Amino acid sequence: MVEEYVCRNGAGKYLAGLLTDTSFSPGEGPVPGPDKQKVFMFEFRCWRVLTCLWLIMCAGSLQAGPGSVPSEFGLSPIEVSTARSYAPFAQGAQASYFNPAGLSIDPENSMALGSVYASPGLKIQSRGGKEPAFRTSPSSNTGENNMVMLGLELDLSNLTTFDVPVGFGLQMGIDGGGRDLLQIQDTVSDAGQPAFFGKKPLVIASGIGIGVYRGIYLGLGGVISLTARAPIKLRTTLGGETSEQEIMVTGDTRGSPIFGLRLEPSEWFNEDNFFSDFSLALSWRNHSYFALEMDASADVEIQSTTLTSVPLAVKSLDGYVPAQYELGIMYRLPWKIELAGSFEFQNWKRLNSLISERSDVSNQSDIEFRNIVVPSAGVTYSGLAKHTGLEFFEGLKLRGGYSYKRSPLKSEITPGVNLLDADRFILATGLSWTFSVPGMTNPVSVDLAYQKHQLKSRNTSIAPPYDGPPIFAVPDVVERVSLSGQVNAFAVSATLRF
Repeated sequence: MVEEYVCRNGAGKYLAGLLTDTSFSPGEGPVPGPDKQKVFMFEFRCWRVLTCLWLIMCAGSLQAGPGSVPSEFGLSPIEVSTARSYAPFAQGAQASYFNPAGLSIDPENSMALGSVYASPGLKIQSRGGKEPAFRTSPSSNTGENNMVMLGLELDLSNLTTFDVPVGFGLQMGIDGGGRDLLQIQDTVSDAGQPAFFGKKPLVIASGIGIGVYRGIYLGLGGVISLTARAPIKLRTTLGGETSEQEIMVTGDTRGSPIFGLRLEPSEWFNEDNFFSDFSLALSWRNHSYFALEMDASADVEIQSTTLTSVPLAVKSLDGYVPAQYELGIMYRLPWKIELAGSFEFQNWKRLNSLISERSDVSNQSDIEFRNIVVPSAGVTYSGLAKHTGLEFFEGLKLRGGYSYKRSPLKSEITPGVNLLDADRFILATGLSWTFSVPGMTNPVSVDLAYQKHQLKSRNTSIAPPYDGPPIFAVPDVVERVSLSGQVNAFAVSATLRF
């Protein structure tokens, strides 16, 4: 019941007070006559009913906005340690999300369990203004990410009589140490809030890869996202007594398609040549997001007679990941060194129209995003055992990567919401070790990675919400701030083959 839901969040007594308090404060002018008092009390209580409904819908913990762990850091230590430059060449379950074509290149039966942990250390430094916000420290209170990853890859090559490699992959990621299935928060901030860090959407991706011809591999997959709708109905008296409460939450899933292509020229030639050391990858992933819509209405009654019905509808958008087009190229050097580079185009402009359709809070702030291109480069070295002569290092791979990401947030001022973001340099390193374990039929792999985002300082302004429509209003700047700092991310995984 709605009433129980509100009371569990400690709002019951406050809501009752909102609906019953009709005191007239001194200094507000002469006390109105009896007729005007009734009108005043009725209108005043109607606004309090609105506030009651708003608190009912905000009583849960919801967290929203663009961004997710896979798009910011990666799904496995391989992407994390190479600054996502190896994402187009992903193999294993994580290829379901980045490029499903990789599932058909040397497919195997494996299961991977891991975690990606990110700790933002962002600083919001005030540069003065007429009404600076109170902050106990310059550090932002952005939450940490602790996403648990579970991946499954299956070799389906023997499923048919066709002599072609076929692989299937399923990748899941749950934040909060595996507890936060869905968190949405579409809120204003008078002190500024980071736009892309600390978001915790659920990650579910699956895909299949097929080798259609020698050296040509295709993949098709999808990312699953959720939309939810929660109608709320109740009856209330002017005294704050509610009855006939009704709430029903319905959820739907929507899929965002993923297409991938891998080209391996080494399979086109009978002899080694310059082109046989190259690999090419191309992938496209449509945008995905989580949406929440709440429709509430309260029938206000006096002595069993309905005076009016107060409606309230709120829409929220969460975990937006833009449509991405990615091109990758890899070159293998003779000394067991692989060089990889990628260019990723991200279509953030689509978010501008989605905000107007699905986010009531952000839509009031006149936010504008821009498309960006993210270049990345990475390297893998696997010749340590050969060059040192020590078998101990057999199966060891060392990785590193670098990337530069321009901020997709174009707006310098976002009144009310006050989103903050900056361009960033990304450095990464890590290792992978594949070894035999007594009692295990197949080798086991352990991967570790570290990634650092260094933000360039960016100056912006803080402003309260617009008084009217953004097209006619002028931002009332109350404080100027600068955003800087860094984000540290760690990843670990273990892969078992069967």
